[in-house]
Amino acid sequence: TRQDDKPYPIGNTTFSASMMDLTNPDCRTWIKAFIKSNYLDVGSSGWMLDYAEALPLDAKLHSKQDAASYHNEYPIEWAKVSREAISEAGVEDEVLFFTRSGYHCSPRYSTCFWLGDQLTSWRQEDGIKSVVVGLLSSGFCGMSLNHGDIGGYTTTAVLPFHIPFITFRRSQELLMRWIELCAFTAIFRTHEGNVPGRNHQIDSHPATLAHFARFARVFAALAAYREQLCCEASERGLPLVRHPWLHYP
Repeated sequence: TRQDDKPYPIGNTTFSASMMDLTNPDCRTWIKAFIKSNYLDVGSSGWMLDYAEALPLDAKLHSKQDAASYHNEYPIEWAKVSREAISEAGVEDEVLFFTRSGYHCSPRYSTCFWLGDQLTSWRQEDGIKSVVVGLLSSGFCGMSLNHGDIGGYTTTAVLPFHIPFITFRRSQELLMRWIELCAFTAIFRTHEGNVPGRNHQIDSHPATLAHFARFARVFAALAAYREQLCCEASERGLPLVRHPWLHYP
């Protein structure tokens, strides 16, 4: 809440929302009950556990803790609540969720991570090239199971004409290369992007769909190898996608 005990709305693009106070035991109990009844009881076996990085530094917490000091702990607790709900329901070996925010203890509670919202571009700063950098660097930081949106997410082509260095939209070639990349990560997952109509999609052209099907088969064929790497991740903390330096320092 705000200091006046009213809900604290947080602006995000075209909408605003408030974050739940995870220092309040009653709030945690309510969230877990919601997860069980709305996800697990209806047969869901996975979900995206988004956000958690935007706790206002001047928020008022139930525990009386300083929000600025608690800020980096919030993503850990956000994942921990879901993990507790899954454990209490007795389905730890059947359910997966993936988070984008985290801190030093997040790998203990989050079952998987994803790299957030890349530009639908070739750029190394925040496009397809940044996926490779993100996978390798997060692996060094203990995030052993990580992946990205196939094709990226953020499209800036809101105008009907192209503006150099400002307009980014997903081309067929970019999507096909992204499909190839993600076939060798922990999860093979598509995303239509924030402006679907301005992006090339996996079913936009027969050649793209065939390409996607081919690498879906590649991903499936690597199941046994991926399972071995997941065991190493669980037992030793080694990332599934790893820098050669870990083998040849």
